[in-house]
Amino acid sequence: MLFKLLMRVINKGNRFGFSFDLSSMSLMKAIQSYLSLLSQFDKETSIIPRVVNDVVAYAESHMDQVADDKIFTLTPQEALEVLSAWFDKMARRDPWLMNELTKGYN
Repeated sequence: MLFKLLMRVINKGNRFGFSFDLSSMSLMKAIQSYLSLLSQFDKETSIIPRVVNDVVAYAESHMDQVADDKIFTLTPQEALEVLSAWFDKMARRDPWLMNELTKGYN
């Protein structure tokens, strides 16, 4: 419901320049459905937090097996390029919003 609000009202016309691929959207819907189904069985929310804690503990103790050993980093120039491209896309889609976001920085 919150995602629908974001996409249909707040981000109308994709003025923030977000891009999602179909597999990401399908995964988010599947997660939402799964959590909704779980909440029907765990009304007091006593099981789900324990399971999440167990999973996090397992991941922490087996980090070498669950995480990629290559750390993703960007140089400051690469990070600025990413932000610049995003701001450019946002400015083209909603100039008023971009103007409001940058007030005081000009």
